[in-house]
Amino acid sequence: MSIIKSLRRLIRRNKNSRQEQLPHCDTFTQWQDEKIKKSYSANIKLIKKVFENCDDMVFREVILAGDKRLALFYIEGLTDRDSISSGILHPLLLELNKLNIQPEYAALKDRLITEGEVSEVKGFAPAIRAILSGDVVLLLEGASRGIVVSLRAWEARNVEEPMTESVIRGSREGFTETLRINTSLLRRRIISPNLKIESMVLGHYSNTDLAICYIQDLVDPGILAEVKKRLERIDLEGVLDSGYIEELIEDNPYSIFPSFISTERPDKVAGALLEGRISIIVNNSPFALILPVVFAMFFASPEDYYSRFMISSIKRFLRYISFFLSLASPAFYVAITTYHHDMIPTPLLISLSAQREGVPFPASLEALLMTIVFEILLEAGLRMPRPYGQAISIVGALIIGEGAVNAGLVSAAMVIVIAITAIASLTFPNPNIADGITKFRFVLLFLASIAGLYGIVMGLFFLLTYLNSLRSFGIPFLSPAAPYSKNLFKDTLIRMPWWQLNQRRSVNQPINSEGREQKTKPEPGRGGGADQG
Repeated sequence: MSIIKSLRRLIRRNKNSRQEQLPHCDTFTQWQDEKIKKSYSANIKLIKKVFENCDDMVFREVILAGDKRLALFYIEGLTDRDSISSGILHPLLLELNKLNIQPEYAALKDRLITEGEVSEVKGFAPAIRAILSGDVVLLLEGASRGIVVSLRAWEARNVEEPMTESVIRGSREGFTETLRINTSLLRRRIISPNLKIESMVLGHYSNTDLAICYIQDLVDPGILAEVKKRLERIDLEGVLDSGYIEELIEDNPYSIFPSFISTERPDKVAGALLEGRISIIVNNSPFALILPVVFAMFFASPEDYYSRFMISSIKRFLRYISFFLSLASPAFYVAITTYHHDMIPTPLLISLSAQREGVPFPASLEALLMTIVFEILLEAGLRMPRPYGQAISIVGALIIGEGAVNAGLVSAAMVIVIAITAIASLTFPNPNIADGITKFRFVLLFLASIAGLYGIVMGLFFLLTYLNSLRSFGIPFLSPAAPYSKNLFKDTLIRMPWWQLNQRRSVNQPINSEGREQKTKPEPGRGGGADQG
């Protein structure tokens, strides 16, 4: 106990010292109360001080009629320079005298600037934020207000097919790293003013924009308020990806199973919003977060709702079988070959015994080593450069596997079991669940090595109890199985036809509520045709 208390004091001391070394004070908060003055030189001096040693910040001074000076500030690479020339400089320098307009603040703001959205700014903090966001800030001599012209334009990746989620049937558009492109992809799919997109800024230095997306009359107000509350509590120097947020707002930060679904597919996010869920989209990240989630959502794919319900149900049921194969195959093999020989048919038992005759390791250690090797190969396949992919596949699958069997280090049956485990773990539509399966696979393998099938049963019982204790923003992780809901269960293990789905996995209330017509089963002759008459 004394060691634990010492560690806690050390962690607390390091945390306090870090907070003293890294005070949460950025440029915006530093100049929050500073107002733009009528003194032109003072304003220029202050902004130049803020952007000292920032070579990509462009400052240009223009002399207008009456020898009035105008300063332009923008960041090179974030602003459309052609629009600056055609929409700002050309009217100011060439059209000002022709129109006989005095270079006053109101004339510049309301009559002369022809491109971009024009707004007014009174303080230095919003002016600096606008410059860093890609806008152009104009400061006119003698004016105590600035003009912000939205001319943002930077290089962005085009909308492409998602890289981590293959598409069989459905939209092949995937999210990009640009926030407004991602929100526009949702707007195209849900054409309703009830689709709300609220903005927030996180990160003291990164000042990362994010969007909270939901459908107003479907979302649970309590869950929405809790999401906003947890987001406002985030206190970080920078937020570079949606993964930062995921770890800081989930209900169970130490859980091996995720409380969110991250996806690159706009149609998947749109379907979740129609169920009353919430999505968080972070600028500079192509992965959107969906919350709250339940366990069954990790086995559902958007293609399930685009294909016929019988085919989709078979595929979904196969994913659940793959889940158990990926989770328990190595443990089950170790259990029956070590403790339960009577469960194996005699010809197969003789074959397995012959294969293991020259293997120097027990079955449990053999399975552990092969599982670790597989995880190393999988990690290498994710991190390696693409040109080396085929070579690594040949080395990992053929040379190492066949060489290990020929050398007598592992049995051929063990290689087959690990191969089945690997293939089954790649069948999930969302790869997030695979990480939790990998961790618990080692737990089952350990229990099988010391207690056989009894250990596996105890491990699965513990897993079921653990999953039942999890919550995602207050929603039970195993719903609609626990607590049981007959209507929602129609879209869990299998997918029932659309006319029987009065509601999908809605969070708040049935989508088909009072006053909304129920779906009807299609019948021959209904709605006209040859059968009528």
